[in-house]
Amino acid sequence: MKLVSVWVENFRCHSPRSELILNDLTVVVGKNDAGKSALFEAIRIFLADTKPDQNDPTKGSGSSKVKIGCEFKELPEKLIVDATNHTTLSSEELLNANGRLEIVQIWECANKLPKLERVEANAYCLDVPETIDLLSLPNSKLKIRAKSLGIDEGLFNSTINAEIRTAIRNAYKGATYSEKPVLLNKEGGKRIWELLKSMLPTVAYFQADRPSTDQDSEAQDPLQKAVKRALVREEVKLSEITQSVRTEAEDVANATVEEIKNINPRLAQSLKPEITPGTWDKVFKSTITGEHEIPFNKRGSGVRRLILFSFFRAQQNYERMKGGLGNVIYLVEEPETGQHPNHQRLVVSALRELAEETSSQVLMSTHSPMLCRAVPISSLRYLCNEQGVREVINDCNDDIHLQQISTALGVLPDHNVKLFFCVEGVNDERFWTTYSRVLIGLGYEDIPDLQTLRENGELIFYPLGGSTLAQSVGRLRDLNRPEFHFYDRDYEEPNAPKYQASMDEVNALEGCVAYCTNKRELENYVHPNAIRLAYEELNLPITLPQEFNDFDDVPLIVARACHDLALETGETTTPWDELCEKKKKSKSDKAKKNINGLAVSFHDTQTLIESGCEELVAVLRELNDYF
Repeated sequence: MKLVSVWVENFRCHSPRSELILNDLTVVVGKNDAGKSALFEAIRIFLADTKPDQNDPTKGSGSSKVKIGCEFKELPEKLIVDATNHTTLSSEELLNANGRLEIVQIWECANKLPKLERVEANAYCLDVPETIDLLSLPNSKLKIRAKSLGIDEGLFNSTINAEIRTAIRNAYKGATYSEKPVLLNKEGGKRIWELLKSMLPTVAYFQADRPSTDQDSEAQDPLQKAVKRALVREEVKLSEITQSVRTEAEDVANATVEEIKNINPRLAQSLKPEITPGTWDKVFKSTITGEHEIPFNKRGSGVRRLILFSFFRAQQNYERMKGGLGNVIYLVEEPETGQHPNHQRLVVSALRELAEETSSQVLMSTHSPMLCRAVPISSLRYLCNEQGVREVINDCNDDIHLQQISTALGVLPDHNVKLFFCVEGVNDERFWTTYSRVLIGLGYEDIPDLQTLRENGELIFYPLGGSTLAQSVGRLRDLNRPEFHFYDRDYEEPNAPKYQASMDEVNALEGCVAYCTNKRELENYVHPNAIRLAYEELNLPITLPQEFNDFDDVPLIVARACHDLALETGETTTPWDELCEKKKKSKSDKAKKNINGLAVSFHDTQTLIESGCEELVAVLRELNDYF
């Protein structure tokens, strides 16, 4: 299950209902006290099984109740309730008008310890009183309800509640539907909610105002788990050491008692040596030291926070590798805090990569213009607070709201920016930074090192986001910096390039240039041999053709080759053609990431030339004129 939106009502500064819509990557922007942290905390209360406190209801509202609603997609196809019998969210009429699951928690915060008063589904269901409460009725009352409606008992199995509920609903075919709250606190509703709770995304929360020491859980947990894994591997040796130490200690203790007997036999009779070995994991204390062996907790606040953030990611990656995490929502407040702009760019890049994983969502807040420029416009959310009235702007894809964001953040604090390099997405950014370094390493002259330029803040990659590309043209005009746009052609001749209209518009602007590939996309400039070598590095010896055609779907070909290898090794038994389109796309997206980020680096001069590098070399040489 993935979180689509969260809304709150009467929670802290959000008195009227405020709703935040989430993508895989969502960046929340707003001035201080706009209500960003409140929305983060609402998600944590709902998904991390924490509680609001007595002061969370909006002051002056006159109500002590707090409402938090979460809407989900990618729902389970069936739920097993009533012993071994299954039902579906759709047949139980628990989905909202959008076909999604929307659950509402209602908290009573009048007392010192707030209480979860109700859990409801906002459901698009029959507008009939006799069907609204069906999930709250036990078997005996369901049968009475069915009998009172004159429903033939042969239409359902009287021992299966889901069948009785369906029969009752079927009796009202033709009735109108509307959205209504359906209680999930009792009987079947409660069992369904308990099942759903186990499928909710996990929350990993990295706060802005947290302390930063080497004893924080993010710092200690990964290292302590590494120690425990090592101890498990050496269990036999450690057991032998423990026994050897115990034997020697017992010998000394017994000899000591014998000596006491010679002095005071009566005292010696009351003495009994006991050797209790400690636990090995308590022997090791973990920290990280740096230059001149300075401990982590003595470093500057920015360095401490950067290391803690890395620990935070390492811990989540470790849990994912173990299979201990399903979908994860990473809540990251102000990752730029205390960081040099170069570190900010690296952190943002890491978070964007995290958001690309199929089972991850990243929600972060920021006050950094650089960070906002580094993400697609479709990921931006703006929280405004005008005269005490708060509003969440979920669609910032217009000039008015972009100007508001620019005003709230300050447009361009890093004045050494010389060029915006506009690409379709993060994979294109990976391609260009790696490709330029490969060319430089192979002796190509007049090629700019795009990675270094980005780190120095002279070059800003601006991901336009494919389908929203056309709406993005001209959005950077007010920043008074040149723009260099490069898109995929996508369509084979005689068709025009997919974004020809956008390219024409860009080229008509002063200081702007737009090009597109002559092939389908950038992946078509990566040689099959480079991809094979990259996947061998990943211990995946895939089989690929000797060359790709200019308009082959290269990521899809590579994804299928990986799947065929998994079939050969027995890791899967499902043929490629039987996979659903969602899984095929997921595998293709993963291949796309590996091709652009890893395979490009395995080129040599010959494979570069065979793949048509001169076209891209010309583009890079033109880029060099800006620096």
